Amino acid sequence: MYVADKGNNRLQAFSAAGKFLRSVPLAETGAAVTPVDVVVATDGKTIFVTANNTHRVVVIARDGTVQRGWGGNGAEPGQFNYPATLTLDSSGRVLVVDVLNSRVQAFDAAGAPLAQFGAQGAKPGDLFRPKGIAVDGQGRIFVSDSYLGVVQAFTADGQFIGVLGSGGQPARFQAPTGLAFAGGRLFVTDMLAGKVLAYELEASP
Repeated sequence: MYVADKGNNRLQAFSAAGKFLRSVPLAETGAAVTPVDVVVATDGKTIFVTANNTHRVVVIARDGTVQRGWGGNGAEPGQFNYPATLTLDSSGRVLVVDVLNSRVQAFDAAGAPLAQFGAQGAKPGDLFRPKGIAVDGQGRIFVSDSYLGVVQAFTADGQFIGVLGSGGQPARFQAPTGLAFAGGRLFVTDMLAGKVLAYELEASP
């Protein structure tokens, strides 16, 4: 397990049982990297890290050696305005939540922009302050919005599907942030409520 230790500009690695293994200091082109989120590729060797101090995605090896990176502050495709969480889908795309640009961007493993979705607003399908992201086994992309207080679902190509909820009513959160799938359930961290909630999802029709 890798933990983004933002205040210390490093990752910390732990065993599955929680035993501390090592610390991985982060720096790119001589500047410290402030990590927000971390995800490990399926090869177990490539690690993607979002850095909000440089508005970049940094790719490192397990020993902490920087392999490449992309981004920079801005609103053009491939740029970020405070990147937050990220994840990988089954095709190997890197999906990055671009908070202040109110969007999600998709890249290939080398950092080439492939697609983006989201626009600032409060209508269904809009993103205002997206924070968390997770992909289920069917390729659906779930994005939490800490301002709107909802979790929305999108297709793999970014088309809006609906809002997480039941009985036709959206689930309302105070400030949903982290999302993760485990055991067929979607877990939602509601930061201001101090809760983690689990949801059983229906399969796509």
